[in-house]
Amino acid sequence: MKKIFLFTMIALFFAGCAKKGNVYEEYYSFDNGLWERFQKLDFEIPVEKPGKLYDIIMVLEYDVNFPEDKIPFHIIMEMPNGEERIKEYHPRIRSHKGSIYGKIEDGKATQEVVLRTKHSFQEEGTAKINIECFYPKYTIKGIYSVGIVMRRSEKE
Repeated sequence: MKKIFLFTMIALFFAGCAKKGNVYEEYYSFDNGLWERFQKLDFEIPVEKPGKLYDIIMVLEYDVNFPEDKIPFHIIMEMPNGEERIKEYHPRIRSHKGSIYGKIEDGKATQEVVLRTKHSFQEEGTAKINIECFYPKYTIKGIYSVGIVMRRSEKE
C-alpha cells in the first residue's frame, strides 16, 4: 500500500512539472528561406486560464549570412476581448562586432525574441498575433521559419 501511495505521489509530482513547459507553440516555415514581403503570419492562441502569467516569445530561424544586423517586424496582438496592442520590434540578429546571436546549427541561427513577459489575459477565448516583416526588399531571403511560443512565466 505504501508503494502505491509513493508511486502515485511521484507520478503527480512529475505531472505537475510537465505543465511548466510551452502552453502554445506554432511555426511558419518558408521554402528555400524565402518570405514574401507582404505575407502576414497569423497565430491563434487559445486562452483557457485567464489570470495566469505567460511569456510570449517569437522564435526566428535565419541564415547566418543574413545581410542585415536587425530584422524589423510589426506585430499586432488582439486579446480575447477584442483589445488590440500594436508594436514594432527590431530584434538585433548580429552584434556590432558581427557575431550572430542565437543558437547556431547547420548554417542557421535560432533566436528567441521576447514579445511580452508576465502577461496576463483577462478572459478566456482566443488571442491573435499578426506578424508582418518590414524588411525593405520585396522578398526576404534567409529567414527559414518564424514561430510564436507561449509558456508559463517563471515565478520570481
